Order: sequence, then C-alpha cells, then structure tokens
Amino acid sequence: MYNVYSLIGCRPNLKKAKYYSQFHEDEALFKNYFNDPTICGGLYVEIGALDGITYSNTKFFEDNLNWTGVLIEGHPDNAEKLAKNRSRKRNVIIQEAVCPEGQTYVNFSGAKAVGGISVAANR
Repeated sequence: MYNVYSLIGCRPNLKKAKYYSQFHEDEALFKNYFNDPTICGGLYVEIGALDGITYSNTKFFEDNLNWTGVLIEGHPDNAEKLAKNRSRKRNVIIQEAVCPEGQTYVNFSGAKAVGGISVAANR
C-alpha cells in the first residue's frame, strides 16, 4: 500500500542522493526494485537501526522517496541518537531488544555498530 505521495508522484533529485548502507544494500534495492521515481511512499522496517544514519538501509528511501516506517534499536545509546536523527513524524521509533522467552533484562556492551547484547537474564 502506498501513501498519498504515490498518488501524485514525486520527482526526487537522485543526482544528489546519498546512500547510507554499509555494503550498498539501499542502492542495490533502489536500482533493482524501486527505481521508478514517479512512485513514492513505500514502507520499511529496519531492525538494528543504530543511530538512524550510520549503515542505514532505510534513510535513502525516507529522504528521497518519501517512505515511512518502523525503526527498531535496542542499544540505549544508539536509540537515543536514532530518536534525534530520524523524524518521528515519518517513523515509529522503538527502543526494544529481542531475547529468549522468560528473560526480561538485557545488558549491552560496546556501542555503535560493534555493540551488542552481552547478557540477557531474568530480573
């Protein structure tokens, strides 16, 4: 389902567009699947959104094609930066982490792209 932007189309300036993904995933997706610039307004879900910019697989689509979506980041430091870097008007931002059933506490170590869960336990 497309939002209202898809009904009127858009004309993004793709010559000035910036890609953000670590290994050009956003560029490959755009060029191979979503390269019709008259259709905008898709939806995305990004799990492990970091700060919303670094290695983002979705920021290109938000900035250039008026996409909206859900951004999920469990690490508290990254989630705080994510909330500052990406619009809550265009995104649902969720600070949650996935852990095994019955575990209610998650401890993170490291930061940025090298951070991760170090302990998941009941509390």
